[in-house]
Amino acid sequence: MARREVVAIDFDKTAKLIKAKCRSYTVFCEQMGRSTNWVTDWRRRHNLPSPEEAARMCAILGVEPAENLVGQSDIAKVTALL
Repeated sequence: MARREVVAIDFDKTAKLIKAKCRSYTVFCEQMGRSTNWVTDWRRRHNLPSPEEAARMCAILGVEPAENLVGQSDIAKVTALL
């Protein structure tokens, strides 16, 4: 089975943005339509978001992809979707 495409998240920056904009990881995960432990999985580099999910995340948080993603190719993928 093929692995799905994911983008690398700067966990510390993204966690701060989530808490500032959404109050908690749970509220953010509900807005994204994901399980409530999705964000905490990122810390262990598990279950990272797809480029489409990262684009939606940027829209919810009101940020540009460069603010919470690492890697120029990931930023370019998500920017193209916005």
